[in-house]
Amino acid sequence: MNFVRHGPLGAFTAAALALCPSSKSQDSSAAPSRAAVESLVARFDAAFNARALDELVALFVPVHPEQTERTLDRLRKALGGTERLERTSQVAEAWPMGRHAIALVRATTLCAATQGRADEAVLVAAREVEGALRIALAVEVDPGVLAMLPRGTDERPRGTLHCPACNYRIEAGDDWLAVPSRSQRVGCYESLSFWSLERDLVVMVSVHLARAPEPAIDWLLRLGRELGTPSEA
Repeated sequence: MNFVRHGPLGAFTAAALALCPSSKSQDSSAAPSRAAVESLVARFDAAFNARALDELVALFVPVHPEQTERTLDRLRKALGGTERLERTSQVAEAWPMGRHAIALVRATTLCAATQGRADEAVLVAAREVEGALRIALAVEVDPGVLAMLPRGTDERPRGTLHCPACNYRIEAGDDWLAVPSRSQRVGCYESLSFWSLERDLVVMVSVHLARAPEPAIDWLLRLGRELGTPSEA
């Protein structure tokens, strides 16, 4: 990952580069096909609908154990209730990334008893392990922001974050997955999480827009309006 920022924060730049060493580029021809990913997602839905938690756990080969455990914990809570849930997922988009296949999965979970409905968008990174396709990473994503990420000639999203006003640019390689965070949860203008697909490491970058200080003359004019004009004697 390359992190470039001009100005007084050169020490921070050096620290970021030291913590995020780039690896050699990988051959995307080794990535699983879209059809294979769709089959994996179908197996996930089938296991979920059958409440087969052991089968769900077996579909994961976590690169990020804590993130995977959070995902599995949500599944345990969902399947531990008395209401029957029905999940339907669709691979909306897929592209190769090194030895991984990345898929934007849109899922809908319905509860027949309460007529409840939950929609989510998840980025899934899948790779072959001992001849079987497994989920290396699954993380919620803001699909609207994902659609705005720059794309290369192959039309796949690029892990690039460029903020001219903040004077920095981040470019991620094929071993880093850029995940736009859901803004309503993180409370910032723009947020990207860079998840390593080869090591248990994640870098989170966000841009917060602070309110600009009010010029003194504007403050005086506003104060005058609030106090009102003194009446003539």
